[in-house]
Amino acid sequence: MSGLSSASVPPPPATDPLAQKIIKLENEIEGYNTELKDAIKSGNDKKIDLFGGLITARSNNLDKLLEQQQNAQAAAPQAVSGEPWMNGVITAEGGNTKWTYDKKRSEFANELRDHEFESIGEDILVLPLSIPLDLKEISTPLILRPRVKVLWEEVLQDIRDNSEKKETTSIVTGNPGIGKTRSMDYLLRMLLQENELVFYDQRERGVVFCLSPQQYTSWMTLIVCTSP
Repeated sequence: MSGLSSASVPPPPATDPLAQKIIKLENEIEGYNTELKDAIKSGNDKKIDLFGGLITARSNNLDKLLEQQQNAQAAAPQAVSGEPWMNGVITAEGGNTKWTYDKKRSEFANELRDHEFESIGEDILVLPLSIPLDLKEISTPLILRPRVKVLWEEVLQDIRDNSEKKETTSIVTGNPGIGKTRSMDYLLRMLLQENELVFYDQRERGVVFCLSPQQYTSWMTLIVCTSP
């Protein structure tokens, strides 16, 4: 059985210490600018010197922090192919609550998003992939038949149609071994191409993948789950 849930969430707060320092300095500079304008209007030379000096000092510190932030972003994991769009795939396995960056699975995500389908007749599409999401398995191409393609497109459209709700769920059922989990890669591909933040919970393997783009197209978290 496979399920897809969506939940609208607000933008996360800035938890990065560097980002917090930058926000604090920006707020201080804005406040000092207001004080400086008032001092200029009243002709208070002492306050003009005071707040002018504070603004200069805070601005210098802000420039240094912004440079540090730019250097950190430049060193962050980038897409292996195509445009730099992902922070990457991070994983948590075996009940471990610590997330770790996964370079190989990030390569898989970029292939899944960027590679083009090939037609092999009778409306059957094949997407060549050199890296599997499950690194213990051998990589195989994604083979997409018309009915399966329409199925996942309808599932995603159902989520979109109910996006105003706090939470929506779609469930796909079928006999074991017919390719529900494998063909779900097509759903992941559509989400990746829309720059959605995706949590992919493979419960039968005890692993959760977070496919994280640099910028979300909407504040909607899509959770894909599979179970036997």
